[in-house]
Amino acid sequence: MRTIRILGGAAIALAATTLAAHAFCGFYVSGSNQKMFNDATQVVLMRDGTRTVLAMQNDYRGPLEDFAMVVPVPVVLKETDVKVIDKSAFERIDALGSPRLVEYWEQDPCPPPEPVYHYSNRLRSAPRPATMAPMASMGASGGGASYDSVAAAPRNERPAVPPILKSFTASPMTVTASLATPVTWTYEFSNQPYPNPQCTIDHGVGTVWSGQSRDLTIDQTTTLKLTCSNQAGSSSKELKISAVKIEGKFDVAEYQILILSATEASGLQNWLEINHYKIPEGAEPLLRPYIESGSKFFVAKVNPKKVAFVDGHAALSPLRFHYDSEEFSLPIRLGMANSSGKQDLIVNILSPDKRYELSNYKNVFIPTNFDVKPSVKTRFGEFYAALFDKTIEANPGAVVTEYAWTAVPNYHCDPCTNADVTSPTS
Repeated sequence: MRTIRILGGAAIALAATTLAAHAFCGFYVSGSNQKMFNDATQVVLMRDGTRTVLAMQNDYRGPLEDFAMVVPVPVVLKETDVKVIDKSAFERIDALGSPRLVEYWEQDPCPPPEPVYHYSNRLRSAPRPATMAPMASMGASGGGASYDSVAAAPRNERPAVPPILKSFTASPMTVTASLATPVTWTYEFSNQPYPNPQCTIDHGVGTVWSGQSRDLTIDQTTTLKLTCSNQAGSSSKELKISAVKIEGKFDVAEYQILILSATEASGLQNWLEINHYKIPEGAEPLLRPYIESGSKFFVAKVNPKKVAFVDGHAALSPLRFHYDSEEFSLPIRLGMANSSGKQDLIVNILSPDKRYELSNYKNVFIPTNFDVKPSVKTRFGEFYAALFDKTIEANPGAVVTEYAWTAVPNYHCDPCTNADVTSPTS
């Protein structure tokens, strides 16, 4: 007697995910107006205590102009925390996680029950001068009173008018922290003050005319105050200038890496735009939750001359970085910014003693460990694809766990692939 049984793939803790319009662990920004898409991302997460090691391999389709990846991270990364790795590491992990079909002969009809494991941890311009009214002739008919005597009469002087500010704006509204940045200051009055008021801006900017450019240096997001005064009174208005801080700057292989911090999503978006990156439409609200949670932003800019493109896809070197944080999360929401409608995210999680699930999505499992007809043996790829599609169809928007297997202390595989010959923990 023989039995052919469908098994999920991988002898490691593996979570394979397909999310409609949710994938890449960040988003792409580019100097081009052409639309960019990220179609698939493979991630390997290793977690031990508070240490997280994240390796990421991305597919990219888009223009050959400079582009960058933006990924939220919980801490400031240093140059020693980031490196590129060989793609063969992902090929091996992919082989370990591939679906498998096993054919058993002469099985024991009454095998002992398999142990059940329960895990509770979850993944979780210059001013316009005031217009002077023309002086009216005060001369009596035929008398021709002196013009000078009229102008000198105190009772006929133009009364002073206090300024009333109508608006106060600046361009740009976001600067790099601790770096002197030319800012053009513009303001308008809702009346015609007399005499012309003097206008000043605090935080070291000083006296300004509307439309004038003056340097601004701030080390954090700051509210600036414009005050315009003349002998009749004064008026003030405030505006907030966002500051994006460059926490780190270094090169790794073809990547030019910046570590940024910001306190406002709009500020970070403005900073990227000012630095000649085209932000995907809808990115600002996706940035907001990460900024509010205190995340930093890993920006890896790429020199396309150093990257091989295959069929319109950039063959990017996989990036790996590590950090220590109590939080264990995968920032997949930003992938929505580059979605063409459907994307694949394959997450492999390696942990010595736990299996993880996503805390904010429904988790489902691929049906496994059941008997199939012998004809499936020659059409297994087609069969498994249909099985996966049916699982997604029955659970829209869910995260699918294909397989989870104990990696240590006694790694074993049944059936084994070539990738299983060496223990994945080595």
